[in-house]
Amino acid sequence: MGFRLLSPARQFGFILAVVLTLLVWHTAEATLATTPKDGLPTLEEVLVARNAGDHTALEEAFDRLEDALNSSVITSERYRRPWLAFGTGYGPHWDVMQDWAEAFPASPHPHAAQGIGSRYIARIFRGGASNRLTPEGALQLARESFRDAAEHFSEALARSPHHFAAARGLHALAPRGYRTRFTGYAGEVVARHMGKLDLMVTTVFDRLPQWGGSVEEVIAYCSEAAAGADGEFTSDECLAVALTVGPSPRSKMEAFRRLQEAGEERFLFPVSLGILHQRNQAVTDAFIARTGYIFSPRQLVDLQVGHDELRRQFEFWDQIDGGNPFLMHVAGRVAAQRGDLGRAFQLFEHSFQIYPYDYKIHRDRLRLFIMLRQYPKVLPAMETAIETLEGQAEAIIPSMIKVLDNVDAFSFDADGRRHSRYSCRLTSLVEAIEAWCPAREGILSYCAVADTRPAQNLDAQLRRNRAIWQNGTESVRKTCAGK
Repeated sequence: MGFRLLSPARQFGFILAVVLTLLVWHTAEATLATTPKDGLPTLEEVLVARNAGDHTALEEAFDRLEDALNSSVITSERYRRPWLAFGTGYGPHWDVMQDWAEAFPASPHPHAAQGIGSRYIARIFRGGASNRLTPEGALQLARESFRDAAEHFSEALARSPHHFAAARGLHALAPRGYRTRFTGYAGEVVARHMGKLDLMVTTVFDRLPQWGGSVEEVIAYCSEAAAGADGEFTSDECLAVALTVGPSPRSKMEAFRRLQEAGEERFLFPVSLGILHQRNQAVTDAFIARTGYIFSPRQLVDLQVGHDELRRQFEFWDQIDGGNPFLMHVAGRVAAQRGDLGRAFQLFEHSFQIYPYDYKIHRDRLRLFIMLRQYPKVLPAMETAIETLEGQAEAIIPSMIKVLDNVDAFSFDADGRRHSRYSCRLTSLVEAIEAWCPAREGILSYCAVADTRPAQNLDAQLRRNRAIWQNGTESVRKTCAGK
């Protein structure tokens, strides 16, 4: 089962009314962060204009920000912050952007806003895994939205060739092959306003093998970038940034250590990845206390912090896009921890409808079905996980193994009848797990059930399961073939 987008520009919108009433925390008066006191439009003010559909206010706000950046009154970081308002998939926000473009047809700003929104949606579906581990359905949706983002950024640059938000967006898409005739010029615009260190951190990740680059490309890029960095960073520091998302846990941690020693404040984003990787609340709390860092909605699912800090992080993003599937997932977990399983179920289901490509939401739904004793949903949920997750499916298998050890409780549908083609479906799941087990050791459940469970401790159902798994799989497969 997958969620098909209503349109590339109106993702997630159908759920807003429900989500706003279901979210665990009320955020109408959330404090976003320290507000700049330079008299220029802030993120908070842009959010008010966006929510009100005030196109004139939006146009004036970004005219002022663009002028301030080109006059060197503000930094690129200060300029970029209000644009966060368009990292949203909520349909009415997209209506505002479309109406803004129609009200100001010569303006680049609404097209840049739509480009930012499309790239935001693309990155949700693209995920953080390599192409090999990202389900094809998610990749296809990501490609469509990346293509839309390139179209919108190009429209903005056609109206204003020096537009920084559009140039930066298109520059970020360059490794994906979009609008190559613009990317060289976009790079010049970006370099004019961004520090060399900031530009390196923004760029190096797109050179990595898991996103279509290569080790050789990373090394060549780091050597070239460091040579022109005027001492802002070294080639080794550039390589360390790349290694923060490398395949080896040891190299990751070594990279984080080196970057912290080189200057945490200089390498804030890659160091934050290391903080998240350590999964240590004390370490995370100390990092946030030092920096005030806001993690992304996807990262909040795994963030090890206390309730008050989680609330602060949650509220920041909820003001921007309350329909983000990862925010709903976090809210569902908090509801479950508080014992409100009904609300957790609703939030998990909405998260799943929007983004069914994350093994964590499959795993948490499966656990919740069992906690709520919604046993008829368990077998279909496991089948959906195997089908939808494709390359990521192995991540949920340890949870599925525990279910299959007691599978008879979940073998009936909502009408009390055994699931249609139950033995065939069970065997298909078992075979998916069998393909995973040989590469693992020490799994004291299905993978080693015959050797690790004394016969006197097996009830009748487990004996039946063992017979299906070890002796009956081939005969069931023959029976099910062609049906």
